[in-house]
Amino acid sequence: MYEPDIAEVVIDSLLEFISSTLQEEEDSKEIKSISSESQSENEMITPFILIFDQVSFMDASSWRLIEACKTMFTRLAVVFLMESELGSD
Repeated sequence: MYEPDIAEVVIDSLLEFISSTLQEEEDSKEIKSISSESQSENEMITPFILIFDQVSFMDASSWRLIEACKTMFTRLAVVFLMESELGSD
C-alpha cells in the first residue's frame, strides 16, 4: 500500500490534469464558437472519459479520486471495467 502523502500527490496531479484538459477544450470551443455562431449548444459539449480497468483491484485512493472527480467536474464520464471469470455462472 502507498503512503498517504504519495497517494494524495498522485490524486492532486490527476485532478489538475483533468481540470487543465477540460479548460483547454473549453478555450478551444470558445474560439470555434466565435467563428461559427450557428452551432447548437449540444454540438459543443464533449465529455472527458475516465476509464478504470480492473476495478476489483481499486484501493481507497482510487475511490477518493472518483469522489473528487464527481464533485469537481460536470462533463466527466467514468467507465468501470472488470474482467469476468470464465466458466462462472
